Amino acid sequence: MGFGVIIAAVIFVSLLAVATYLVAVSAIYTMDSLSGALDRASEFNSERIMTSVRIANVSILTNNTISVMLNNTGSTKIHNLRHMDVFIHYTANETDEKLTERLRYNSGGISELQYDEWTCLNITPDAVNPGIFDPDECMEILLKVRDINRSTGGWIKVVTPNGISSFKYF
Repeated sequence: MGFGVIIAAVIFVSLLAVATYLVAVSAIYTMDSLSGALDRASEFNSERIMTSVRIANVSILTNNTISVMLNNTGSTKIHNLRHMDVFIHYTANETDEKLTERLRYNSGGISELQYDEWTCLNITPDAVNPGIFDPDECMEILLKVRDINRSTGGWIKVVTPNGISSFKYF
Protein backbone atom coordinates (compact mmCIF):
# COMPACT_ATOMS: atom_id res chain seq x y z
CA MET A 1 0.00 0.00 0.00
CA GLY A 2 2.88 2.44 0.70
CA PHE A 3 4.36 1.92 -2.77
CA GLY A 4 1.06 2.97 -4.46
CA VAL A 5 1.02 6.24 -2.53
CA ILE A 6 4.58 7.01 -3.63
CA ILE A 7 3.73 6.38 -7.31
CA ALA A 8 0.60 8.57 -7.03
CA ALA A 9 2.65 11.35 -5.42
CA VAL A 10 5.30 11.15 -8.18
CA ILE A 11 2.61 11.31 -10.88
CA PHE A 12 0.91 14.23 -9.11
CA VAL A 13 4.18 16.19 -8.76
CA SER A 14 5.06 15.46 -12.41
CA LEU A 15 1.67 16.71 -13.61
CA LEU A 16 2.01 19.79 -11.41
CA ALA A 17 5.47 20.53 -12.87
CA VAL A 18 4.21 20.11 -16.46
CA ALA A 19 1.21 22.38 -15.76
CA THR A 20 3.46 25.03 -14.19
CA TYR A 21 5.80 24.84 -17.19
CA LEU A 22 2.89 25.25 -19.65
CA VAL A 23 1.49 28.24 -17.75
CA ALA A 24 4.93 29.90 -17.64
CA VAL A 25 5.57 29.32 -21.37
CA SER A 26 2.15 30.66 -22.36
CA ALA A 27 2.62 33.71 -20.12
CA ILE A 28 6.00 34.46 -21.71
CA TYR A 29 4.51 34.03 -25.23
CA THR A 30 1.60 36.34 -24.34
CA MET A 31 3.92 39.01 -22.94
CA ASP A 32 6.10 38.81 -26.05
CA SER A 33 3.07 39.20 -28.33
CA LEU A 34 1.71 42.12 -26.31
CA SER A 35 5.10 43.77 -26.30
CA GLY A 36 5.25 43.65 -30.12
CA ALA A 37 1.70 44.99 -30.39
CA LEU A 38 2.50 47.82 -27.98
CA ASP A 39 5.63 48.70 -29.98
CA ARG A 40 3.59 48.88 -33.22
CA ALA A 41 0.89 50.96 -31.52
CA SER A 42 3.54 53.31 -30.14
CA GLU A 43 5.10 53.74 -33.60
CA PHE A 44 1.69 54.44 -35.14
CA ASN A 45 0.83 57.02 -32.46
CA SER A 46 4.24 58.65 -32.80
CA GLU A 47 3.79 58.91 -36.58
CA ARG A 48 0.28 60.26 -36.08
CA ILE A 49 1.50 62.95 -33.68
CA MET A 50 4.07 64.12 -36.24
CA THR A 51 1.54 64.25 -39.12
CA SER A 52 -0.10 67.53 -40.04
CA VAL A 53 -1.68 68.72 -43.27
CA ARG A 54 -3.38 72.00 -44.10
CA ILE A 55 -5.64 72.95 -46.97
CA ALA A 56 -4.12 76.23 -48.14
CA ASN A 57 -6.53 77.11 -50.94
CA VAL A 58 -9.67 75.87 -52.70
CA SER A 59 -10.55 77.14 -56.17
CA ILE A 60 -13.66 76.23 -58.16
CA LEU A 61 -12.34 76.04 -61.72
CA THR A 62 -15.56 74.97 -63.51
CA ASN A 63 -18.99 73.75 -62.44
CA ASN A 64 -17.55 70.28 -61.89
CA THR A 65 -13.81 70.80 -61.27
CA ILE A 66 -12.20 72.02 -58.05
CA SER A 67 -8.51 72.61 -57.34
CA VAL A 68 -7.22 72.13 -53.77
CA MET A 69 -3.75 73.15 -52.58
CA LEU A 70 -2.62 70.98 -49.66
CA ASN A 71 0.48 71.62 -47.52
CA ASN A 72 2.30 68.93 -45.53
CA THR A 73 3.05 70.95 -42.38
CA GLY A 74 4.09 67.95 -40.29
CA SER A 75 7.25 65.86 -40.28
CA THR A 76 5.79 62.61 -41.66
CA LYS A 77 5.98 61.48 -45.29
CA ILE A 78 2.66 60.50 -46.83
CA HIS A 79 3.52 57.52 -49.03
CA ASN A 80 0.38 56.08 -50.51
CA LEU A 81 -2.03 58.70 -51.83
CA ARG A 82 -4.72 56.14 -52.65
CA HIS A 83 -5.22 55.61 -48.91
CA MET A 84 -6.10 59.29 -48.44
CA ASP A 85 -9.77 60.23 -48.22
CA VAL A 86 -11.32 63.35 -49.71
CA PHE A 87 -14.83 64.41 -48.71
CA ILE A 88 -16.84 67.27 -50.19
CA HIS A 89 -20.10 68.91 -49.19
CA TYR A 90 -21.73 71.14 -51.77
CA THR A 91 -25.03 72.17 -53.34
CA ALA A 92 -25.95 70.69 -56.71
CA ASN A 93 -26.46 73.36 -59.37
CA GLU A 94 -29.61 72.03 -61.04
CA THR A 95 -31.51 70.57 -58.09
CA ASP A 96 -30.22 72.70 -55.17
CA GLU A 97 -29.76 69.41 -53.33
CA LYS A 98 -27.08 69.40 -50.63
CA LEU A 99 -24.63 66.56 -51.26
CA THR A 100 -21.87 65.06 -49.12
CA GLU A 101 -19.63 62.63 -50.96
CA ARG A 102 -16.44 60.65 -50.48
CA LEU A 103 -14.34 60.95 -53.62
CA ARG A 104 -12.28 57.97 -54.84
CA TYR A 105 -8.61 58.35 -55.76
CA ASN A 106 -7.71 58.04 -59.45
CA SER A 107 -4.01 57.48 -60.12
CA GLY A 108 -4.47 57.95 -63.87
CA GLY A 109 -4.18 61.73 -63.73
CA ILE A 110 -6.39 64.46 -65.12
CA SER A 111 -7.06 62.73 -68.45
CA GLU A 112 -8.70 59.72 -66.77
CA LEU A 113 -10.53 61.60 -64.01
CA GLN A 114 -14.20 60.60 -63.67
CA TYR A 115 -17.03 62.12 -61.61
CA ASP A 116 -16.71 61.69 -57.85
CA GLU A 117 -12.95 61.13 -58.08
CA TRP A 118 -9.80 63.07 -57.25
CA THR A 119 -6.24 62.96 -58.49
CA CYS A 120 -2.87 64.48 -57.63
CA LEU A 121 -1.84 67.04 -60.25
CA ASN A 122 1.59 67.80 -58.85
CA ILE A 123 3.76 67.96 -55.76
CA THR A 124 6.15 70.91 -55.44
CA PRO A 125 9.02 70.87 -54.86
CA ASP A 126 9.28 67.14 -55.48
CA ALA A 127 13.06 66.84 -55.69
CA VAL A 128 13.39 64.38 -52.80
CA ASN A 129 11.32 61.17 -52.87
CA PRO A 130 9.39 61.78 -56.11
CA GLY A 131 5.72 60.89 -55.84
CA ILE A 132 5.77 60.98 -52.03
CA PHE A 133 4.14 63.91 -50.20
CA ASP A 134 7.11 64.93 -48.02
CA PRO A 135 7.14 67.51 -45.20
CA ASP A 136 7.16 71.15 -46.40
CA GLU A 137 5.84 70.17 -49.83
CA CYS A 138 2.68 71.43 -51.48
CA MET A 139 0.36 69.09 -53.37
CA GLU A 140 -2.28 70.24 -55.81
CA ILE A 141 -5.21 67.88 -56.12
CA LEU A 142 -8.06 68.08 -58.61
CA LEU A 143 -11.60 67.02 -57.70
CA LYS A 144 -14.33 66.23 -60.19
CA VAL A 145 -17.96 66.40 -59.02
CA ARG A 146 -21.32 66.33 -60.83
CA ASP A 147 -22.40 69.97 -60.99
CA ILE A 148 -21.58 72.41 -58.20
CA ASN A 149 -23.50 75.59 -57.49
CA ARG A 150 -20.65 78.08 -57.33
CA SER A 151 -22.60 80.71 -55.38
CA THR A 152 -23.55 78.55 -52.37
CA GLY A 153 -20.11 77.22 -51.42
CA GLY A 154 -19.44 74.15 -49.31
CA TRP A 155 -16.54 72.44 -47.59
CA ILE A 156 -13.77 69.99 -48.36
CA LYS A 157 -12.09 67.60 -45.92
CA VAL A 158 -8.85 65.72 -46.65
CA VAL A 159 -7.86 62.79 -44.39
CA THR A 160 -4.37 61.23 -44.41
CA PRO A 161 -3.87 57.45 -44.25
CA ASN A 162 -3.24 57.63 -40.50
CA GLY A 163 -6.41 59.66 -39.76
CA ILE A 164 -5.14 63.23 -39.53
CA SER A 165 -7.44 65.65 -41.36
CA SER A 166 -7.86 69.21 -42.53
CA PHE A 167 -10.96 70.92 -43.85
CA LYS A 168 -11.75 74.23 -45.45
CA TYR A 169 -14.86 76.09 -46.47
CA PHE A 170 -15.10 77.48 -49.98
